[in-house]
Amino acid sequence: MQQSTFFVVVHAEIHYRLPGWYGETLTVEVTVPDVTPTSFTFVHVLREKVSGRVVVMSSARLAAMDVNSKVKRMDKTLVGAMQFPPQSS
Repeated sequence: MQQSTFFVVVHAEIHYRLPGWYGETLTVEVTVPDVTPTSFTFVHVLREKVSGRVVVMSSARLAAMDVNSKVKRMDKTLVGAMQFPPQSS
């Protein structure tokens, strides 16, 4: 029997810092600062590309659940991949 994992948002925050204007290019930086065996947090920073000014800061905590809506441990490979330092491009 296949065991499925679903991710549900258990907490989210968003802070609108400055307006983004039509025609501007925004960049999105995503980090994963906190990982546990059953959950992780994404942090997002949206910046205006030319000036670098921060337009939006947000975070979302997701928990792993099984098909019965019970908290589930994530695969160790997935947890390890999220803890690996980001690669520069």
